[in-house]
Amino acid sequence: MQLKGRYRAQEQAEHWQYPLLLLLTQQMLMWRLLIITAIPSHLQIVTWLFIKKQRQVNASRFQTRYLLTLLSSR
Repeated sequence: MQLKGRYRAQEQAEHWQYPLLLLLTQQMLMWRLLIITAIPSHLQIVTWLFIKKQRQVNASRFQTRYLLTLLSSR
């Protein structure tokens, strides 16, 4: 009788553990998918911002050089 009760308790515990395990696995897969998709786009944004800033710097340097040559030629 005690063995039967223990078996039933174990069965109930497994019955609760399985959906929980499944849910955790799904969550882990979703996070992994999110990380895999989010990191490249994040890097892309950072790279794009860096390139944009670099272009602004280069443009301002060019303008300064151009103005200096205009002023020195007079």
